[in-house]
Amino acid sequence: MAPRNKSNKKSASASAVPARKPAAPAGKSGKPGKKPVAAAAPAKKPAMSAKKQEAIQNMNLEDFLNAGDVSDDDDDDVPMADGDDESGSDYDLPSDLDDEDGDAMDEDNDVSDDDEPLTDGAKHQRDLEKLKQSQPEFYQFLLENDKELLEFDGSDSEPGSDDEAEAGELAQESAPTKATLTREMIAEWETQLAQNESVAGIKRLVVAFRSVVMGDEDSESVGYTIPSASLHKRVIIATFKHVPSFLNKNVGDTPNPSSSGKWKRVAPMTKVFVTNAIKLLKDLTEPGMIEYVIQELYMCVKFIAVFPKASKDYFKMLLSLWGTAKEETLRIKAFANLRHMALTFPKKFLAPALKGVYMMFVKSSRHTNVHTLPMITLMTRCAVEMYGLVPDESYQYAFIYVRQLAIHLRNAMAMKTKESFKLVYHWQYIHSLRFWANVLLTHAPKGSTSPLAALVYPVVQVMCGVIRLVPTVQFHPLHLHLLASLTDLVRVCGTYVPLVPYYLSILDSCAQTKSKPSTLKPMYLPAFLKCPKQYLGTRVYLAGIRNAVHLGLLRYLAALAGHVAFPELAIPAVLGLKADLKATKKDPNWAKSVQSLLDKIEENRKFMMAKRSAADVAPCDASAVAQFMAQIDPAETPLGKYWTGVEKAEQRRMDAIRGSFEGDAEAIGDAHKAKGKAAHRRDVDASDEDDDEDDDMDVSEADDESDAEVDEAPAPPKKKAAGKKQKKARRPAVEDDDGDDFLAELKGMSVVMDDGMDEDSD
Repeated sequence: MAPRNKSNKKSASASAVPARKPAAPAGKSGKPGKKPVAAAAPAKKPAMSAKKQEAIQNMNLEDFLNAGDVSDDDDDDVPMADGDDESGSDYDLPSDLDDEDGDAMDEDNDVSDDDEPLTDGAKHQRDLEKLKQSQPEFYQFLLENDKELLEFDGSDSEPGSDDEAEAGELAQESAPTKATLTREMIAEWETQLAQNESVAGIKRLVVAFRSVVMGDEDSESVGYTIPSASLHKRVIIATFKHVPSFLNKNVGDTPNPSSSGKWKRVAPMTKVFVTNAIKLLKDLTEPGMIEYVIQELYMCVKFIAVFPKASKDYFKMLLSLWGTAKEETLRIKAFANLRHMALTFPKKFLAPALKGVYMMFVKSSRHTNVHTLPMITLMTRCAVEMYGLVPDESYQYAFIYVRQLAIHLRNAMAMKTKESFKLVYHWQYIHSLRFWANVLLTHAPKGSTSPLAALVYPVVQVMCGVIRLVPTVQFHPLHLHLLASLTDLVRVCGTYVPLVPYYLSILDSCAQTKSKPSTLKPMYLPAFLKCPKQYLGTRVYLAGIRNAVHLGLLRYLAALAGHVAFPELAIPAVLGLKADLKATKKDPNWAKSVQSLLDKIEENRKFMMAKRSAADVAPCDASAVAQFMAQIDPAETPLGKYWTGVEKAEQRRMDAIRGSFEGDAEAIGDAHKAKGKAAHRRDVDASDEDDDEDDDMDVSEADDESDAEVDEAPAPPKKKAAGKKQKKARRPAVEDDDGDDFLAELKGMSVVMDDGMDEDSD
């Protein structure tokens, strides 16, 4: 409204009503001495015209509330129906409101700074009282035509005081006095509810459930006193057995229960049940009970979504449980509820779910070892499924996050410093890259029309750039992780990526490294990004890398075994393997593996040559070539059959190596479980390992493609003082700091997770 202009108040009133005698001067109280307003109104107010009635009917809630405030703020403004002009409105102020009366009402309604603020319901009731006094005809019209609007109680709002008030009213209705709950009472309730789930019986059960959840906090209010823990459990089980069933039968026939005609009757009871169920979930510590509550609340997702605050709290709790729970079944059930919420109410929960699961996945993948790897794999599969619900929506977020990974790589290649390399060569970055590869493998296979298929090329380019960034022996485990994901993309998405040069460069690096004997057990490579200090340069490490290259190259060629150009594509691999075979004659086991791979490549080459000779297909006929390749199953080729047998044997071997590592905390670098001096010694060793890692980050060997050399030459080593032992300064683990920076930047690029969750349900 426009601000009050005291100089024009009486003139404005005179334009709307006949002139009157001036009011008597105010007394000591400062209030005007005039006749009562109600005595003059009936004689002076004309009957309502048809146009005026139509204008009142077209008023919305906001105009209605503004009409009630007119007497306090401005005598010039008049509320208009939608579409009416200010000059052409027939709706005028009552003739008995003048300047002095408005000032008196303002003076009476002044609230000092010391008074407590009014709630929304109290303000609404105050506005209705003002409307009844200032505009009786308009109030009477609403009373006759829209009585529900006047009885509006603000039940859609969710302040804590309103929750307590509704719960108190429900408890007062079901249990007027504080009663002690007994086994006989619960048995009687269960019998009645088994026969007929009535509203009264459900209300009693919800009140008892609230008493269980509140506990000592509910000691002074109405409800029930529950003396034993067994009764607590029995009430909880009975509540989750009957309340969701009752709600689904009565108001669960629509996607949005609040649109049902019966919703108004069960809304307070539903709100008390939902808020206390979420509070119970927060207070529980036993994994079995948490799993039970989440499982039962799966049926109540549509009712939880009606209440914005409760739904947001529940969503965040599910996300936290999915990312931090130690039990695999609990994580799975929490994710099932998240997925159900995103599918049922995509407008409200899909975007927060896509952002939330990726952020939680990145956060949980910071520390990876043989113990945490299974949970990270489970989270990867869950998040991949979430990104397949709505491909169009998923593409927008996938593009942003893949672009962020590419920016990190570009900065590292441009700056060429150890710090920039470490932002790329750590677990969170590698897990993120492999996650997006898994998303493409699942939702953008060959021939797919999904918008996610457009991200195959950028993901492949980023992975190849990361492999070339620091091509040193210590980071060969990292290189093999990415090469495995690239091989999957070649096999599933049908995108040809020349990976043979990367595998052969790893073999050349191992051949040029002088090995030393060691009695260490074989490494479980999936749990490592870089070689530990005690394994570096040992025969067991180099043998493990060669074996991984042999398997990776075999898997890659098996994926191309049915390609029409396989005889030509295999030439670089054959030449490289023969050269490596000559350089490693002293290792008979490795020579035997290489020779067997060469024999299978030659057999598969002859197989494809025979197929090509029998087919009448010209190389320039793309459709005929595609049809020819579609008739050949790579798994049925000689190389494909050979890989199937090798894969099973290799899986058994890796399971045995993993079992030996699970009980060896020192081998996986888990220094957090040790205490005292032993932990301090391992911290010093970790600092030494970081120094070795810094040395490996100095790319001194020329990289023909990227020329990635560190600009600053390392400082020459200082000479040790005679008779004195030098100690390295202890410093924090750099890898943890890099993980914090990566996650912080990820949060900065992401939209706030709460966006859209406070809106009403679909």
